[in-house]
Amino acid sequence: MTSAFSALALAAALAASPTTTLAQTAAPAAQAPAATPAPTGLPIAAVVDWLKAQGLTVGEVQGGDQPYVQIRESGDLAWTVTFNSCEKQICGDLQFGAGFSNPQVTLDKANTWNAERRFTKAFYEPPSSGRADGAAILQQDVVVLNGIGPSQLTDSVAIWRSLLPAFALHVGYFTPGAATPAN
Repeated sequence: MTSAFSALALAAALAASPTTTLAQTAAPAAQAPAATPAPTGLPIAAVVDWLKAQGLTVGEVQGGDQPYVQIRESGDLAWTVTFNSCEKQICGDLQFGAGFSNPQVTLDKANTWNAERRFTKAFYEPPSSGRADGAAILQQDVVVLNGIGPSQLTDSVAIWRSLLPAFALHVGYFTPGAATPAN
């Protein structure tokens, strides 16, 4: 009895529903062209100005389609900010990066760093024809939000700047107790 009632209720509901003709579904309504959305993220110039306001030595924007700037820290540390997902000089994400090459750099050191740390990732590049020693590359990706301004980078830059010298020490670029390269 229950299944007959359900089938009867379903048939009644279908009979009572409005019908759509093939002609109604075949002709979509005309729509106004969508406006091109404004690029989202941070302007490159605003990021560069903000980094300089933090007391960092920032080089000129380089790279054309893949823009980046070089940052010179005190001592012998240098790193880059690469601008990604850019449209009209406004970028949706950034990547901080630095590389170190010296005899103490190994794949195990890069892997240990990744296993013990968050927020940054390390890569190992074996020696090549242009470089006698292995290289360790450290990177940190930063997604930026629209409408907040460059001050949203404060925490990301602070994390990067605290981990960068620790990584340089970890891979043997710095010697313990010194802020100068080991080689």
